[in-house]
Amino acid sequence: MDAFLSLLQALADLIAPVFRFIAWVWPVKVAWLHDGERGVICTWGQARRWRKAEREPGVTVYGPFEDFYRVQAEGCYVDTPEQTLVTGDGRAIVANAALEYTVTNARRAILMTANRENYLTGITMDALRIWAGRRPWEQIVQANPDQVTTDIAGNLNRRLVAHGCRIEQLWLTDLRPHPVQIACDTVTRLATEERQ
Repeated sequence: MDAFLSLLQALADLIAPVFRFIAWVWPVKVAWLHDGERGVICTWGQARRWRKAEREPGVTVYGPFEDFYRVQAEGCYVDTPEQTLVTGDGRAIVANAALEYTVTNARRAILMTANRENYLTGITMDALRIWAGRRPWEQIVQANPDQVTTDIAGNLNRRLVAHGCRIEQLWLTDLRPHPVQIACDTVTRLATEERQ
């Protein structure tokens, strides 16, 4: 039975490109974009030039030798992994951030950036390290979420224009002292008490 299933799988792998080619060459294709989605029509792997390539929500008709790529453009969310930050006053803290972003240019977001979430995570973590390194611990803990968004996302959005994205909101979702920092503070406190 396993040999028969292996034979069927090999046959399916052989025939699948033929069906994909037929679907690609088919004269008229229709795609539906829901609210919050954007799309791009590509001819031979590039955004088509003879008509508008970017598409808004609704029905989209495209022809032979064209592919249609879609992206969720509104309400996109990325949660960054935990990272250790060193504050301006030399304290180590563990932080996690979350961001909400929108796709402003579907062509750039789909064709120029292979993985938007990884890119956004990386530049957000980098900007968060720089932001925390310039502020003392108390100012970071008491930071207003709108101020965090203004400070960090404002600079990032200038870089993200080339990738067709814009950060709408950024939150520090987890903020606590690093375990090593707690141990060092405890040792320092005990040594100070012992001297007195």
